[in-house]
Amino acid sequence: MLAPGTIVYQDETSSVYLYDPSTGKRRLLLSGTGSCSFGAPRFLNAHTIAFNLSSPYMQEAGSFTVDIQTGKMQRIAGSRRDWAWLATTGVSPDGSKLAELGEVGQANSFLLRVTSTRTGAVLFSRSMGYICYCDGGYGPPIEIRWSPDSAYLFVSVPGSNYNELSLLDTKGRDVRKMTEGGYPRWIGASHAFMYQDVKANWVRADSLTAAPRAFLSSGASFADPAPSPDGDRIAFWDTGKWNIVIYDLSTKNLERYGHRQVYPFWIDNGTIAVSSVRSCTCEGLGFEFTSIGWSITLRTGGMHRIPVLSINADVLR
Repeated sequence: MLAPGTIVYQDETSSVYLYDPSTGKRRLLLSGTGSCSFGAPRFLNAHTIAFNLSSPYMQEAGSFTVDIQTGKMQRIAGSRRDWAWLATTGVSPDGSKLAELGEVGQANSFLLRVTSTRTGAVLFSRSMGYICYCDGGYGPPIEIRWSPDSAYLFVSVPGSNYNELSLLDTKGRDVRKMTEGGYPRWIGASHAFMYQDVKANWVRADSLTAAPRAFLSSGASFADPAPSPDGDRIAFWDTGKWNIVIYDLSTKNLERYGHRQVYPFWIDNGTIAVSSVRSCTCEGLGFEFTSIGWSITLRTGGMHRIPVLSINADVLR
């Protein structure tokens, strides 16, 4: 059995590794190839990891689990083979439900399908957002975010003007009126949540029904927020300065860490993992990954090199 604090991550070859910070040892779990890649690994428990399989053959692609001890892979019940494009997926924290979001046929809207991982039965499906068959970015990423108790689902998809943000229950009903926004995140273990509104303000609500209020105006440069496990702080990376910003929700203090480092990921309440980048002109990003990861101790600012890319990682808590 794995020790709490073990990290699972996807590297630049789309392989999946396990890394134990206490021993410094890592282990290859899934080996990516040119035609078959593994992504978005997430712990379901100390024995099982959920991940996405990408393949040029769409009937092979989908949502899978792997047994950490045996290495046995298994398609998750409910992961369908009819997608023309599978944009993102998410297994609920309790492992009982699978949400998949993508395109079936030449549709103009995304299809969200939520199924039981036990029986494969469809719990609900609905069309949402707008699929743009065009080049270039579209603002915040397409995301699925389950609440910690697996009872609610945030879905962020492109709309006709900006990203549309929907909060749904497990029957597909709207818990709140759909709004424009992106980067939805649950805060701590409650139903408090945050997101970025269309004015690039970061707003939070302390319950499902509470009115959102702005807590940070950062402009468009802060991205990919990561709330700490205890919900007290939010980590961002500054897309303009390529460093890490930690915002304390209680004191409202903002501190910066690192240099040419992006995509913060919380190892524990006092430590984050980040990925180093260097300048380039590739893909219009202005940077590329160096395959070097670091852990940063926030209390001291001390840095320690680790073999982890933080962009697609999860920790066993």
